[in-house]
Amino acid sequence: MLLALLIAAGALRVTAQGCETFHVYWNNGGSFCTVDVARYLISPAIETVTGKSSCLPGANYSAWNQGVWPYITGAGVAIAGGVPQAANLSLHLATVRSTIQYLVPDYAAFDGNVVIDMEYWRPTAVGLAPAYMNLSIALVRAAHPTWNDSAIEAEAVRAFEAAALDFMEATLLTYAELMPHARIGYYGYPANYYYPCARGDAECGYNDPAAGPGYRTINDAQARIFAASSAVFPSVYLPKGTNASRYFPHHAEYVANTTAEAVRLRDAHARPGTPVLPFAWNFYHDGRELLLAADMAMVLQAPSAAGADGVVLWGAPDFYNESAPALAYLNSTLGPLARDAVTDSCACAAQRCSGHGACTPQGGCRCMPGFSGPSCAAEASLPAPIDAL
Repeated sequence: MLLALLIAAGALRVTAQGCETFHVYWNNGGSFCTVDVARYLISPAIETVTGKSSCLPGANYSAWNQGVWPYITGAGVAIAGGVPQAANLSLHLATVRSTIQYLVPDYAAFDGNVVIDMEYWRPTAVGLAPAYMNLSIALVRAAHPTWNDSAIEAEAVRAFEAAALDFMEATLLTYAELMPHARIGYYGYPANYYYPCARGDAECGYNDPAAGPGYRTINDAQARIFAASSAVFPSVYLPKGTNASRYFPHHAEYVANTTAEAVRLRDAHARPGTPVLPFAWNFYHDGRELLLAADMAMVLQAPSAAGADGVVLWGAPDFYNESAPALAYLNSTLGPLARDAVTDSCACAAQRCSGHGACTPQGGCRCMPGFSGPSCAAEASLPAPIDAL
């Protein structure tokens, strides 16, 4: 009732795309591109494109390879140089430009989410697959045969990380030039950590007092990525088997602290107004078991409470054994819960933040660009556009 009164008073506009302060985006592939989700206040599939899962009419699904990324196959074959310091960045960016029409035919006007899904490596030596460090070390050793092992390994780490950041930043800037109205970022940044935990699972992942500071240091070293992003897309998928609470007892903390870390990085490094949009899934991460209703509600609601601007719901058709159960779940569970998440967030924004900001976990408001004050009621000057800086 409160939401209806606020809408009637003109304080808030809620549509099939949600409201200005919170969105749930539909990024399900295959036949699910055409499912009518507007009645659940979910933005349609054409609002988000992710890698080869584009649902846009006329899109060539197989042609968009997001450029020429270097990587090493599971069989140990180096593709396009294997590591970024041995790759051709100019060729990569030229390929991005020449294949952009396969991502979005009308790319210059597109104002949805563009999510770059590059998961072969991350721009840090920590946790990197051994093949990448082995090749990096071999390249340094060939160039500096008289160096000792310690010097070679240090240079291999430095060269890989620097070139990786160059690749990732330049890719973002190129897409931003081609698609100036889109929200562009990498899937899975910052990284999501379910463990380790301290104090009987009370402090996990980024909140773990021993591991958390190190994780944040790694993320801050990637500041160039967040500064060049016009959206931040962390992943909050729930691992397989997590419905057995004795093994995975801290779902809500995992989702909340991953989202909160993305918000911290956005506030520290990105331009004002950059949205944080975690990727969620209505399946556990083995792709075979639908989320329990309590888990589905949590992954829709916890990001908003942690400061996110919305949620992207991913889903690939290959993971659906049958369409009927997934559609039934949409109508019985996912859809109504998504509608609740949008209306609750939007009602709070209208009641406490004049419809021009999002409610924060601390009870305040995070104002949209152009507004300021405790309740976001005052108009503020907008930051200068990028090309004016």
